[in-house]
Amino acid sequence: MTDMGAGTAISLHGDRGVSSGKPRLMARELRIQLFHGRNWLVLLLPGLVGVFVGLLVAVFGGSGSETVGTGFTLHPSASGLAYPFIALNVERYFILPLVVAMFAGEALAGEASWGSLRYILAGPVRRRKLFAVKTVFSACEALVAIVILSGLSLVAGVITSGSSPLQVFSTGAIESGGIRSVQASFSGMHALGVLAGGTGLIALSMVSTFAFALFLSTFTNQPFVPVAGGVGLLMVSRAIANIPGLALLTPLLPTAYGVHWADVLSAAGPGGRVVDLCIVQIIWCTALVTMALWRFSRRDMAW
Repeated sequence: MTDMGAGTAISLHGDRGVSSGKPRLMARELRIQLFHGRNWLVLLLPGLVGVFVGLLVAVFGGSGSETVGTGFTLHPSASGLAYPFIALNVERYFILPLVVAMFAGEALAGEASWGSLRYILAGPVRRRKLFAVKTVFSACEALVAIVILSGLSLVAGVITSGSSPLQVFSTGAIESGGIRSVQASFSGMHALGVLAGGTGLIALSMVSTFAFALFLSTFTNQPFVPVAGGVGLLMVSRAIANIPGLALLTPLLPTAYGVHWADVLSAAGPGGRVVDLCIVQIIWCTALVTMALWRFSRRDMAW
């Protein structure tokens, strides 16, 4: 996520070798990302919100249950391993799309807003190479933010409720004695593996948001526009999905099958809907990134 000042842009103008090769371009981008405080704030935002959500659940949730995905019931008071799943389920509706869109939207628009993009392209650097470096770094930052969310929520959950095996309860009828039957149980490394799978699927479900914000960032010098567009894409998709007359479009929307990220909690493991999720996101990503590259390769940097 680029947050550069005018002083940085001027120094780039005097450093003709800064973009003479891909390693130097990557080193420059790494310095930008590591030494800007706002990047770290955005990286930590989902994790901090996840910890806050966990504290609210611990204080006010009591022995109640929480439902994630398509109906997997967890009891956070019984195991701290439930907390990251709850946090992921809560934040995937707004916080995560916002953070992902911020990284993608400012990849190009943020740099252009400071004028430094012109200086970079004035040197011997191909636009495709610059686009690739910006895209990869922004995607990695978005992924790290999601991983931090899972990690901090897990730590908060273990501290609050311990590390007992994660039990997934059925959503059907309660058995005699008032105890809901256990559908699946995960402990130790198995539970961590399931969490890693769920985190990966959440990240995958955000790919279309990232790609759309990246595409919009090639049209403007105002980072707010692609960020708002990335979040808006999901809102419009969810609205369309709730219109009965447009049911035929639902499987093609960016939000299609996103709820199935939690299928990793199934005793049988993820099913075919996860494959559908992958296909939809790959299609959207391929189309949008291709258009973004085409647009950036032809963009007039004078404006």
